Amino acid sequence: MEQTSKKTIWAVVILLMQAALSHGEELLIDRQEFQAWLLYPAEKVLKDDPLAANHRTDRIALSAAKGEFEPFLLVLRPKARQSLLDIRFEYGAIKGPADGPSAPLTLEYHRIGYVHVDQPSGTSVFPDVGDRFKGDTIPFGGSGRMGYFPDRLLPEPISTAAPGENTQFWFTLAIQQDAKAGRHKGTIHLKLRGIDPIPIPVEITVFDFALPKAPSLKNTTCWSPQEFGSAWGKEEYKALFRDMALHRQTPDPIVPQPDIQVNKNGTVAVDAKDYDEMLTFCMDDLGLSHFFFPRVGGAWHTNVYFLWQTPTVRKQRWYGAPIFDEALGPTPEFQRAFGDYVRQTVERFHSKGWDKRVYMATMDEPHQAEDFVAVANFGRFVKSVAPNVRIFCTIYPRPELFGAIDCWCPQQYDEAIVRERRAKSEELMFYKNWLHLIDMPMVNPRLYGWIAWRTGAVGWLTYATMGRWDRAWDEPYAVYPNVGIKAWGLGLWWYPDLLKPRILKSVRWEIMREGAEDYEYLALLDKVLRSLSDDRRQSAEAKAAREFLETVADKVILYPGVIPAKMDEPWKTRNCYTTSHRVVWDLRNEAARWIEALSRPQ
Repeated sequence: MEQTSKKTIWAVVILLMQAALSHGEELLIDRQEFQAWLLYPAEKVLKDDPLAANHRTDRIALSAAKGEFEPFLLVLRPKARQSLLDIRFEYGAIKGPADGPSAPLTLEYHRIGYVHVDQPSGTSVFPDVGDRFKGDTIPFGGSGRMGYFPDRLLPEPISTAAPGENTQFWFTLAIQQDAKAGRHKGTIHLKLRGIDPIPIPVEITVFDFALPKAPSLKNTTCWSPQEFGSAWGKEEYKALFRDMALHRQTPDPIVPQPDIQVNKNGTVAVDAKDYDEMLTFCMDDLGLSHFFFPRVGGAWHTNVYFLWQTPTVRKQRWYGAPIFDEALGPTPEFQRAFGDYVRQTVERFHSKGWDKRVYMATMDEPHQAEDFVAVANFGRFVKSVAPNVRIFCTIYPRPELFGAIDCWCPQQYDEAIVRERRAKSEELMFYKNWLHLIDMPMVNPRLYGWIAWRTGAVGWLTYATMGRWDRAWDEPYAVYPNVGIKAWGLGLWWYPDLLKPRILKSVRWEIMREGAEDYEYLALLDKVLRSLSDDRRQSAEAKAAREFLETVADKVILYPGVIPAKMDEPWKTRNCYTTSHRVVWDLRNEAARWIEALSRPQ
């Protein structure tokens, strides 16, 4: 029995060591008072996770392209029973290659706040539902763990580290477009009460290429302006939209929306002065790639969803005009009023060259036969008024809607059907309600960019960022519709700042940007390969790079497609994606090496 007990103890020790090593941490500082670790690429470390000391480093070594944002983690943990007080970081100028002038690179950091997960996402909370949906509703990559997960990025300049806990800091390095390629050096000074400042060397390798300023993908993030009060004004909204653009996202809605007045004769008076000013800022100053048609939803606060599902859609009105008759054809009143509004608005967009960059929403996830009739009739009516406006629908390509939809945005994916629709100049976007949850691996939000590359999607939809906004600090979870599944962070990517008119971002929001930037790496490599001369395109080097590009997503997306692979295939609990952030980070670095190698003249 003693021998069995020893075996059990050693098994537990090995499991703990494996759990610690799974973070990929490097011990950066080891003092009598505390230890500090570097995690690059970042992984999720829970408040009480053990961290290993067998991999050490004496500096922070990063790499990034020009025009990129690159994050890393520092984790502090006291050795003694006393807290570490007044923790803060200071950093000066970062010197360019060969001790040149200060480089256009900037750092910022936030302390990470924890969220207590008391029930893993995917666990039923409704007794009458039981476990029958457990493997279906929140599949693929849930950790199954409970505890304090890192998520909130807090703007506190001075922090405390308590004994027995990991205190984490999220750093973001911003590389400007005009930075010089090569090795850049700087120093971060860690300051604590009662301890002399501790210098931490930082070395940054800037790749010899730049990510494009304008995003290659048409990503859309929905938010909820109704949650904000009078403290939010034009400048606060501009700051919010600027942050979304820096994360390669288009906001929806763009506020203030136009004011609409339907006249007695059915024509529409539109006051869009303030909206046009803000849209100009978003499109021209921020370089957004696209936007959604404003004020289609009336009382809705987002323009990505418009029509209600049947039977309710038969009673739906747009500024007083009934939208459909009993046969689900657009009523004359609606055609007159909405048609007039669309014509006026498209004329303004056309004068700016934006009429081919606007999308018109239809119905969210239509699934009944009458839903398809309503969506098809609405889409064809809008196209008759504004042929350049692209009609959008959150649905898998269906024959009932062929010819009425220009952009499909499903959760599912079938390569053959999508290829057929693309041949007709239709686009694919996608959305994933559950992939980014708080208690899922750090890499998960980064996977969006790889899904887009693998499927050929032109972008993705983040359907909500402010779910349960009024309870985000207490209960940042939602109950998945219809099946009673608790999902941590479902529809919630931000937290309200209780002191200032601004949002507090999440770790997941920052990691989603990494996926958008990964996509830019892959798209840039593809562009470099296409630009090669015929002779060089046939070289062994170019062929190896092309093979890498064509197979790289298979190392991230372990099961083909988004999910499921076929429209009618049931959801299955399987490990669909890599759970290692390092796998994706290494592939991004390999893409960078190919870009640099093929961009050099022979």
